[in-house]
Amino acid sequence: MKIKSLYVCAQEKNAGSLFVTMGMMEILKRNLHRVAFFRPIISSKDIRDGDINFMLERYNLDMEYEDAYGFDIEYVEDMIASKRDHELIDQLIIKFKKLENKYDFVLCEGIRRSFLTSTISYDLNMKIAQNFSASYINIISAKEITAKEVYENILIQNENGTAQGCKHFATFINRLDDKKYKSLEKKLKNYELNTYLLKEIEE
Repeated sequence: MKIKSLYVCAQEKNAGSLFVTMGMMEILKRNLHRVAFFRPIISSKDIRDGDINFMLERYNLDMEYEDAYGFDIEYVEDMIASKRDHELIDQLIIKFKKLENKYDFVLCEGIRRSFLTSTISYDLNMKIAQNFSASYINIISAKEITAKEVYENILIQNENGTAQGCKHFATFINRLDDKKYKSLEKKLKNYELNTYLLKEIEE
């Protein structure tokens, strides 16, 4: 089955989701004519989202800003608190399908860690990706944790994705120093899922 969408999500703050999203967009724009960018949840509908603005301008995407997002945090929290989760997902699917029908490919950027609250959990990312039938990309930051913890996170996140019926596309491990890179390279040698190691770039 041909992939028509990808859903990029990072559990940790400053994991480099925009960096990975840019890399994917570069590849898509080189190979496809019409590509859309979509963020299911943004911080506020009254303030233009920085990532959306950046992607629309940098890649000259042929779409309106208003079509590039679903809802803001306030609306999502109200819907979940009112136990209208399914209605929220249905509304997001309608917005997403509009893009999927119009464009060759839809690249989605999931919920940021800074958006997570007692109402909005990281699992909502998996639920949205599953309902979009979008293959997902996990991004894990190795900056503040050990190689062993990174490895365990890879297993846990991929297990969670499988349990929720999501299709795994790739996992990117970002911000690795040389020692962690070599350690994970050994641990992941025979790992069956696509996993890519990215070293920390000195500023």
